[in-house]
Amino acid sequence: MGQLGWYQFWDSTSRPVSDLQTFEAASRGLSGAVRLLLSRHTLESLHITLGCMLYIGTLYLGPSMQNAIVFNYTEVSEPETPEYRDPSINRLPFVDGFDLHPPSDVVIMDNDDIKADQRMEASLYSAWMFSMNTQKSKGSPEFNMLNSMPFQCSGESCEWNNYTTLTVQSQCQSVPATVDSTGHGYSEKANISSSVYHATSHNTSAPVGTILNFEPSQTVPENSTFESSIADHLAVIIHVAAISVDSSHRAEAAECILYWEVQHFPTLSSPRLPATLAAEPPERILPKTEKATTGDEIIFEAPCNSDSKLGTCDYKVNRVSSQELQHPLGKFLEGYVLLDPKNDTHFKAFGKVTDIFARSWIEKRIGETENSLETTLDEYMSNLATGITVHLLHTAKQSLMGKATWHKGMYEIKWLYVIYPGTMVALSSYLFLFAMWKTRRMPIWKTSLLPFLYHGFQHLAHEEGCNLSHLAWMENASKNRMVALRDEHDGLGLKLRD
Repeated sequence: MGQLGWYQFWDSTSRPVSDLQTFEAASRGLSGAVRLLLSRHTLESLHITLGCMLYIGTLYLGPSMQNAIVFNYTEVSEPETPEYRDPSINRLPFVDGFDLHPPSDVVIMDNDDIKADQRMEASLYSAWMFSMNTQKSKGSPEFNMLNSMPFQCSGESCEWNNYTTLTVQSQCQSVPATVDSTGHGYSEKANISSSVYHATSHNTSAPVGTILNFEPSQTVPENSTFESSIADHLAVIIHVAAISVDSSHRAEAAECILYWEVQHFPTLSSPRLPATLAAEPPERILPKTEKATTGDEIIFEAPCNSDSKLGTCDYKVNRVSSQELQHPLGKFLEGYVLLDPKNDTHFKAFGKVTDIFARSWIEKRIGETENSLETTLDEYMSNLATGITVHLLHTAKQSLMGKATWHKGMYEIKWLYVIYPGTMVALSSYLFLFAMWKTRRMPIWKTSLLPFLYHGFQHLAHEEGCNLSHLAWMENASKNRMVALRDEHDGLGLKLRD
């Protein structure tokens, strides 16, 4: 702008000195630029006017650049390529078959000479006692597969696609019950009576009436409500019937089944905390009847556990192993509760399972909960099914690899805010190049102060080789010229004097 201001006076008609001062002030700062835009010189040089506008435009450069780059927290996922995946992380185990084996080379038999899996039996007790656990605070997540599945996640959250696993599920149903003339209850649907043979003090047994009785069965009774609802009875692990009779001789009965089922989840996701999984309701898959009724295995056809492998895979349950599981469950679920004839608030439970169950059931019955036996039994059997499933998942040898996600801080460019400084750079570059090209034939670069000084000295330079039209000579000579600004009262006022 300063050079173009001199260009306006180069080899042109005479103009007021104030015009030169206006152009010079405009090139020196914001105030001069504003004054030029508001003066009559605005249209005398469009390029100087452009320079003034660029001066004013620099006021917004700082805020614009601050808005152009922002710091955001964004989700960053690990590479999808398998070779970059660590097999020890982001794993979600699945069960594609059940074949009961001892947990180690040491085989322990129970008193019926049946192979015992102590870890499985421990999971049964742990699941059954979950509802009575005093450490379970109010509002704690319920005991289900998604809340209890073992998984590993290396990020803040993980996601697994096309997850399929073999599970154990439960169903319970309230069934009609009657009381006979002896005061004993009976349910034809559940095939259970409240009368049991109880040992007496004379080492004999006699039928007595219970207030609560459990009877497990390896098969579904013919009159059961589950007879027509389960397509393949071979997928049923065990049937449990329960009956209760209160002091008013009112009977209530319920029956439940545990059965094998395959569940398919299109997507499972989990944050690191809390360590639970979230998913839409799964697709529930029962065994194919034509495959399940033959051979040594119960076979399910369900989607494979793979992102790349399409189609279906077989999920198998060994029949012998499933029957071996019935034995510990049958012993586990046996029991009954008697009322103390001397005190109607004292009860005697025979079997640890009924001992634990009776407390919850009596509390619901006192609260006059409708179908208290069925609702309590449904809760306990659901926990039991979950406990078996979670045990199988903990001991599973196969797992599905997932994708981990982190929230990381990253700088992001807002390109709309870059347009403004980019335009400023482009226009400034154009103005600079235009000034160089337009004034390329001028003998000096007039933005220096030296031309002003040399023409304002007390004595003009007349030494040999002086060239007041050449900036390089003035720069070199200024190193040896000594001056002071003073008024010698000669009518010339302040001057740079020798």
